Amino acid sequence: MDQQLKRRLVVTLGGLLMSTLLFMFGITISHNNIIVDSIYYGISILLLITTLLSCIKTYKQYKKILFVFLIIVDIAFILLTSIYMINNHF
Repeated sequence: MDQQLKRRLVVTLGGLLMSTLLFMFGITISHNNIIVDSIYYGISILLLITTLLSCIKTYKQYKKILFVFLIIVDIAFILLTSIYMINNHF
């Protein structure tokens, strides 16, 4: 792998990690308060969508199967956080 591809991979994995940890942190301090949960959910979803768009762009450029896997993982995280918000607040 060249240096640019490695850097994009690290940024993608970092975005997934940051959004997941931020959402988990928000869940633990909110005590089922819908306003606090919504704020952390919004920030987390924005990070996940940005990471998803980055994965799609990188896949189109390099055609590496690893980024298809990361796209699937990213969509799974978006679904999991959305399911949590729907089940606990609506």
